[in-house]
Amino acid sequence: MSESYPHDLASHVRSALMSKHKKAPPLALLVSMFEILYFASLKTEEGQGILCRVALIDRKRPDPRPPDRVVADRWQYFAFSSEISFSVRNLVKLSKAADPWVATIAVDLNSDGQPAIWGLIDQSVHYNTAVMNETQSWDKCRASFKPRF
Repeated sequence: MSESYPHDLASHVRSALMSKHKKAPPLALLVSMFEILYFASLKTEEGQGILCRVALIDRKRPDPRPPDRVVADRWQYFAFSSEISFSVRNLVKLSKAADPWVATIAVDLNSDGQPAIWGLIDQSVHYNTAVMNETQSWDKCRASFKPRF
């Protein structure tokens, strides 16, 4: 599998989602997003490299299956008063305010069908902890979001 170009990565991601019977965004959208993310990663801001975490998430239903009991450290989303275009320039600027260890940049399609930044997702630290294998397993990470009686 070659992932030399954003198009290659977009094709791989879309295929992986479809193989898991998940709703997959159109290939053109993924290519566009990966190109913007790639070019943003080549930039620097205040002498530092650009790091960010981005989630393509429906702004109308960002949490379609909330738990019966929401615990204090569960993830939350915070919508901006107005959306921001999903561009290299805006990702570079926002990446300094949204540390990828704790925050995820929420992206959805705008009324023109283009990706737009609509808010931030807080408490990404739990996801990062699981990704970095600092927990015993994914199941234990997911269990941390459930009430313990």
